[in-house]
Amino acid sequence: SLLGGLNDSKNNLDEYLGDLKDSYSAISLYMEDLQLEIEEKQKQIEDINAELEKAKTEKTEQYEAMKLRIKYMYESGDTSYIEVLFSDASLSEILNRVEYTAELLEYDRSKLEEYEQLLTYIEASRIELTKEMEDLNTLLSEQKERQAEMSSMMSDAAENIRNKENEIDEAESKAEQLALEIQAGKDTIEELKEEESRRIAESIR
Repeated sequence: SLLGGLNDSKNNLDEYLGDLKDSYSAISLYMEDLQLEIEEKQKQIEDINAELEKAKTEKTEQYEAMKLRIKYMYESGDTSYIEVLFSDASLSEILNRVEYTAELLEYDRSKLEEYEQLLTYIEASRIELTKEMEDLNTLLSEQKERQAEMSSMMSDAAENIRNKENEIDEAESKAEQLALEIQAGKDTIEELKEEESRRIAESIR
């Protein structure tokens, strides 16, 4: 029947709306998790940026200290070496002096290489974290779009349910009216039958 079909359609819409609400809730929970991940990733980026700046500062300080040592050695080195060579210093003392200077320069070079490697590692980590952050924000934007679409679909479904309820109310009202009309027709027929029976009875007398 029409009314049965309308009720089935409304029940299907109710079930559909329920599924949409479940999906909307799942998306909302997922977005909350994404937001927490983004906040944690932002903190990691801030920490690694601070680490990067610290490493840059330490590298600069190491480089400046090395330049000062080299400058000092060149400015005072010639005189010092001549004095050592023409002094009573032994060959061992002279070689020790040269070896110490070489070791100092090697230490400076080694430290600068360490800072270069550290900066390369930190920069690579920063780039990776930034990419992960971009991916998370992209994913969050996609979920926001899905949530907006889901919200629109829920509104449409709710509107369809309201329309279906109105159709059901209208169909029930028409059914009631039709039932009244049918009953009134039956009553009229019964009255006509009774009137005809009386007329026949009276004519027989």
